[in-house]
Amino acid sequence: MTTVFLYILSNPERSGIFIGTTSDLSYAMWQHSTGIFFPHTRKYRFVHLIYLECFSSIATADSRRRALRFMRLEEKWKKISSSNPGLHELISIGS
Repeated sequence: MTTVFLYILSNPERSGIFIGTTSDLSYAMWQHSTGIFFPHTRKYRFVHLIYLECFSSIATADSRRRALRFMRLEEKWKKISSSNPGLHELISIGS
């Protein structure tokens, strides 16, 4: 069974967020840190992992990602802050 991750990245100022899903978290974080496949990540510096959820299927993770994407920004920040009150980086992936 594959674990699928829903992750939220932020910039150093915590003024914006990026929501994504992957089955290979370390590879996705490498992609974001280098900006090779995500040019907007390089531009806006979305390299700080501040939120993470695990799912057992891609369909469930994508459904959750879509639900989060359609939430208002302040609702997203409230959700993130409820599980990570200090908005600390969960793992370091570079800058």
